[in-house]
Amino acid sequence: MGMDSPEPQAGGLKYRQPQLGAKDMGAGRMRRHGAADRSPSTGRKASSGIGLHAYYEFEVSLLGAEPKIWRRFLLRATAAFSDLHQAIQAACGWENYHLFAFRDGRRTLAGVPDEDAFGESDPDASRVSLASFFGTNGEKAKRCTYEYDFGDGWEHAVALRGVAELPEAFARRLLAGARAFPREDCGGLPGYENCVRIATSGRGPKDLREWLGDWTPEAFDREEKRGTFDR
Repeated sequence: MGMDSPEPQAGGLKYRQPQLGAKDMGAGRMRRHGAADRSPSTGRKASSGIGLHAYYEFEVSLLGAEPKIWRRFLLRATAAFSDLHQAIQAACGWENYHLFAFRDGRRTLAGVPDEDAFGESDPDASRVSLASFFGTNGEKAKRCTYEYDFGDGWEHAVALRGVAELPEAFARRLLAGARAFPREDCGGLPGYENCVRIATSGRGPKDLREWLGDWTPEAFDREEKRGTFDR
């Protein structure tokens, strides 16, 4: 089952509950940098808590799908775009069979370089840090687009919700989500909609029903997914 999208909390830290509960947050905090984060005497940004590790909080949703299909997770702030790619693949259940690219409008931020390409190749995702685009504290940018499988054309909205500081050191942690992402190679959004009809009605070509197996559009179990996602 999915988890509801959190709402802002009044006053002070502006930390949205419940995406980080006591189990997820520990003794950490969520920070939003702005005028309130600067020292009134020096004008400099306040320093992070001693012994705390910084994590980007991302929400990824599949564009064009209704009802909304989404995942929310933490990723270490020192990560590269290749790490964000791997996190999206794991959170969404994609199988990493195809090419991908992160884009800001028409500009490609990171992807898989092609040495034989005419003109400029996509920047290597493993060599482009997330901080170079989003900023160390999320002050540069708040969103981009992730496209996976240029044939089926799966486009994802990637939104930076904030930066969390936690005492625990980890690479990534799943927080929430709703609904199952499409099966790999199902044929883009039209194919996904056909899969939904077959899965919910139980009627359709036998080979497609067998290929779908126990896939259902509503399925999402956070604890089960965390077993393969968290590291």
